[in-house]
Amino acid sequence: MNAPDRRFSPRHDAAPLKVELCQRNWLGQWQPPHHAIALEITLDGLSILSPLKIRRGQQLLIALGNRHHSLQQLTADVVQQTPQGRDFIYTLHFDLDSLSDSSRQSAEAVLQRLLTSPAG
Repeated sequence: MNAPDRRFSPRHDAAPLKVELCQRNWLGQWQPPHHAIALEITLDGLSILSPLKIRRGQQLLIALGNRHHSLQQLTADVVQQTPQGRDFIYTLHFDLDSLSDSSRQSAEAVLQRLLTSPAG
């Protein structure tokens, strides 16, 4: 059976979600979090608007959620970067494969809840 194509995953408005992202410094340690504006979310990833300059392929540490559900320390890879005025729109792909089975199932359950009621 072929894996579903991510481009056809249903997209949901992510504007009500709070998003923070951390980049690694040149020593490989996570820097303090930056706030970003969430645009759209799927089970596979997230698009955000941010003034930060992040390169394609870079791994980020993400925290996202609303007042009822949240995910902390979820890694994501930058798969696309599009200039938007002074800011950038980034497409991020969640790295759930690096999680244990139970952690991945929990993360997928929380993501599903965020998709169905992002405003909470």
